[in-house]
Parts: sequence; structure tokens; C-alpha cells
Amino acid sequence: MRVIPSRDIPLHEIRRIGERSGLEMECFVHGDMCISQSSQCYLSGILFGESSNCGRCMKPCRWRWRLAVRQGNGESLDHVEGYLLARKDLCMLPHIPALVQNGVAALKIEGRMRTAEFVAPVVALYRKAVDSYFEDPAGYATEAGDMHQLFSQRVREMTTSHMFANPGREGVDTTGKREPRFFSHASPAAPLTVGQDASSCTAAKWPELIVHVSSMAGAEAAVGAGANAIYFCGEGFRLHGGVPSVEAIGSFARKVAQDNIRIGVMMPHVCDERDMAEWRQRLHQLAALGSITIGVSNLGSLQAAREHRCRDILADYPLNTANSIAADELSTLGACPSNRCKGERQCYNPVCRT
Repeated sequence: MRVIPSRDIPLHEIRRIGERSGLEMECFVHGDMCISQSSQCYLSGILFGESSNCGRCMKPCRWRWRLAVRQGNGESLDHVEGYLLARKDLCMLPHIPALVQNGVAALKIEGRMRTAEFVAPVVALYRKAVDSYFEDPAGYATEAGDMHQLFSQRVREMTTSHMFANPGREGVDTTGKREPRFFSHASPAAPLTVGQDASSCTAAKWPELIVHVSSMAGAEAAVGAGANAIYFCGEGFRLHGGVPSVEAIGSFARKVAQDNIRIGVMMPHVCDERDMAEWRQRLHQLAALGSITIGVSNLGSLQAAREHRCRDILADYPLNTANSIAADELSTLGACPSNRCKGERQCYNPVCRT
């Protein structure tokens, strides 16, 4: 079996995934890079109703933007203008040996939105490089003429992106000098589907008001303003003084339980191996509280929450659950179909069934 890992993880992680899973790795090596973590950008959908996750991105990240910092009274402190979100294109032609030696089984080249005249020469250069390396690994060297040809027909400036290190601001071309003016066009997205058991689900009379916060002060303010549920979110912790302790969350949960206010902790949308190790320890502590919802944004987080026997697991929006089959599968993997399902027949969470 072969999988395509995300474009924004380093090469050594791709190798580790392949070695530990036994799966073949098909790696993206040349073409357009997204400013967001793959499949997690909603900017085009919010602005135009055209979802990037359905192949219809209008590429607003490729526009000229202005970054402004303002005080509470609206006074502008500073601003920066430019193509602040315009990532450079990925190019791994000079690094064919590194790709092969790290166990990459197939090279993925962008071509879906390109002309045949553009794609054919790029594919030919990579084909030539791969064949040359396998013919003589010890004597292999990237030909300067090939790189000159690739560079002369580039769309944008090129980079190795995250393959070897975090590119930082060097991975963005803020000048926009080579930014092409075009939009993507794709086939219409399939309509959302509803499962067979949907008729048995009763809609709430009033929608639940859920507030995502990143500090205990924010949680207190949200409760005072009438929130029905409070979710502590991992992405904002570093911006607001660090992660609230498990003891503080537990104390807060007991305090608001008398008002039937639900408390949850959302795991980060993106976790590397170190992050996951740290969160496994935190999950062990949170699961002991019993009444805390755990929000997961990827299958690895879902597995970790399940292993720690978390009773109420929420599948967060980055899982992109777009149809009933995906929803059923997430339920089978342990996500609860409703808040506090309490062992209902349709729930597959092994903790809820015990």
C-alpha cells in the first residue's frame, strides 16, 4: 500500500513514517506549496464559498496583503505590506539521492492545473535524474544544464521548503514578482450525504453556544456571557501564558457543572512526535477527570485519546468529515456521535460501552 504524506513535513519524518508503518511513501517533490498545513486552509471557502479542500481554491493567499497591528482604540502601531502568504514553489531535483536514501518510493509532481507544455519538460528532467542516479549512485551529480533549464521555466522562485529544515520567512516571496495571475478551476464538489440513521437524530431546539478559549480568564468571561460549553484550544496556549494546568481545568469544570456547562480540551491541529508524547501525558491526567471532552483533529490524536480511555471524544473540524461514511468511520474509531452519549447503542467508543 502507498500513501502520500503531507507536503509540509520534513524528509526524516517521511522516512520514519515509512519504516514504522511498512507503507510506501509517495512524496511531493515539485510544485505549488500551500501557506497552510495541507487540507487545513479555509480562507478560500470563507471568502468565496469555494473550498480548497474540494480542489476549488481561489488562492487568496497569493494576493498582496497588509499586516496591521492595532491597539484597543484602533490606532495603528505598525504595518507591513506585500505578498506575505505567497510560498515559493518546491523543487527537489538537486536532491534525488536524499529522496531515494530516505525510502521515497514515488515522486509526485504538480501537473493537474498546468499545461502539457509546462509539465512534460519537468517530468523529463526528474525521470532523467532518477535513472542517472540508479545507473551510477556513487558518481551521480545534478547536471548544471538541467537545473538551468528548470530554473528558466520556473513559475515562482524555488525552495526545498520543509524537507530539510523549517524554511521560515525564507520560504515566502514577499515581492510577488513572479506570482502568476490565475485561479484554479475544478469539477463541482459532490453534495454532502446523510446516513441511514439520520432520521433518528433529533435536532436541538436551540443551538449550543460553544466558545473556544486559550486562557482561564477567557473561560470565566465566556461563562459569564452565557456560553453553554467551553473548549480550551491548544493553538492559542503559547500566546496567552501557557497551557492551563489539569488541576485548574478540573476545578473549573466542577465549578460550572452545576450550571450544566460542558468543558473540553482540544488537542493541537498539528502534532509532531514530540508534541504527541507530551500530549499523551496530558491525556492520562485529563482522562482521570472523567467529565472532560477531548477534541481531536487527526487520526493520530484520536488513537491517543482512545488509548487513554477518554470517555467523550469530539472529532474536530480539521478531520474534514464531509459525508456519512466518514462520520460512521470516525464513530467506529471512537469518536462519540453526540455529546455525552452515555453508552447509546450507536456509539462505538469502547469506554462508553463499558
